[in-house]
Amino acid sequence: MRPAEVYNLAGQSSVSRSFSEPLRTWATNADFIAGMLEAMRLQSPLTRFYQASSTDMFGASGAGVIRYDESSALNPQSPYASAKAAAHLLCRSYREAYDLRVACGILSNHESRRRPTPFLSRKIVDHVRALRGLPGAGRSAQPPLLMGNLKIRRDWGFAPDYVAGMQLIIRQTSVRAAAPGGEGFENRGDAGALYRDYVLGTGRSHAVWELVDEAFRIAGFGLAWRLEGDDPREWSARFSEGGGLAVAVDASLLRPADPLVIEVDSSRARAELGWSPRRGLEVFLRDMLEDCA
Repeated sequence: MRPAEVYNLAGQSSVSRSFSEPLRTWATNADFIAGMLEAMRLQSPLTRFYQASSTDMFGASGAGVIRYDESSALNPQSPYASAKAAAHLLCRSYREAYDLRVACGILSNHESRRRPTPFLSRKIVDHVRALRGLPGAGRSAQPPLLMGNLKIRRDWGFAPDYVAGMQLIIRQTSVRAAAPGGEGFENRGDAGALYRDYVLGTGRSHAVWELVDEAFRIAGFGLAWRLEGDDPREWSARFSEGGGLAVAVDASLLRPADPLVIEVDSSRARAELGWSPRRGLEVFLRDMLEDCA
């Protein structure tokens, strides 16, 4: 049986872990995709294939460009991003050389209650939930939330919106044919040459410290921040009530190469696919904080 659609969301997905496990990251995020594409070429050429690419592939631009789209150059700055970039380019090659129905979604960070423990958003939410029910003195006595670079800015969205975007991307020929201005597109068939990659993002970026602040705020904890100076190790936050240290930077969590800002332009997906995500940190943070599993 040959599947109509394949969504490849597998792989080593932690940027920080990729520095300690670069070979495993490459094997799962690049080599594995090469095998899947070759199997598809030989055994199931009519299958639609979705590849989960990442905005981390863009890295940091020396020209100061911080808003990226589908035509932007790739400049990966971690083993994770490098493996994702290799898989992304290979998907394009198979689409163009073999006319396969392959499309990549270049997705910004997308979060929900399903995010596992090692990741940033889950780490923040789990810490905040552990503080619930503690009196002011008890909160101040707890160890602070230890973070990496609080200055980093990323585009965070709600995972269900991005899953809907994945479906639109893999079914893009019929979606584009039905869209306003798509008259005549339906007569061009479903050839691989018609498939395009799409960037998905909310269009709004937030600093890590804002993500932390919003999670604490939703849980009812006000924070007073110290954000002065260029050294990220000096940034911190204290509880507005009681003054205890709430957030501190652990120098060991600062990555050797981490783009300060990654912002993306998803106007192609909005115009051609009708994709429209919900915006704001509160959307997914409330979902995560309300999960009692």
